Amino acid sequence: MFVGLRDRLIRNRTQLANAIRGYAAEFGLTAAKGIVHLPPLLARIQADERTPGCSIVPYSKVYEAVALRALDHGCLIIAAAGNDSGRYSGRICPVISPASCPSIMAIGALDSTQQAVFNIADFSNRGINPNGGLIDVAAPGVFVYSSFPLPIMYHREDGTSMATPHVGGIAALLFEEDSTRGPLDVWNLISQKANPVGIDTRDVGAGLVHI
Repeated sequence: MFVGLRDRLIRNRTQLANAIRGYAAEFGLTAAKGIVHLPPLLARIQADERTPGCSIVPYSKVYEAVALRALDHGCLIIAAAGNDSGRYSGRICPVISPASCPSIMAIGALDSTQQAVFNIADFSNRGINPNGGLIDVAAPGVFVYSSFPLPIMYHREDGTSMATPHVGGIAALLFEEDSTRGPLDVWNLISQKANPVGIDTRDVGAGLVHI
């Protein structure tokens, strides 16, 4: 998910299609290519370097270069932390690429299906890589009502990619509220405004995203 400073209001479908080509298809699939009206370097991303076998690997230098270039051009990249964990069975995996890059905001998923109680989602990955890949904030990612391919149209889904749009929407509002804010300003505001939920910061970062 790309939130731009200069083009924060996308005014037609063509711009939207050019801003975000595809979406992160989780549950074992590779991440979608992201193409933004920024540096041509973004178009050179070929595929997501997923964490093999739930092992800790270095973050992608290619994605990090893209993220730094995007920040320089007023664009904040917000990415899903990944759904490789199975916490009920004791399996906890590290944040996947590209969210593992230091210059990309990583989002974990919370389970809010129990009223007034937030738990870390069973599948949500954790910031356990000492060389990068910390969770920044978390958002609801279980049983989220979302658009779905026709003919179904709408469906409830689970995933850190269901949590990420909550953060992207808040980022867009913060950009719109003050045109002088840069991407790092918005990143810091999101972290500062997050509500602690009593869960390990390796799982939720600063906490539940809030505006």
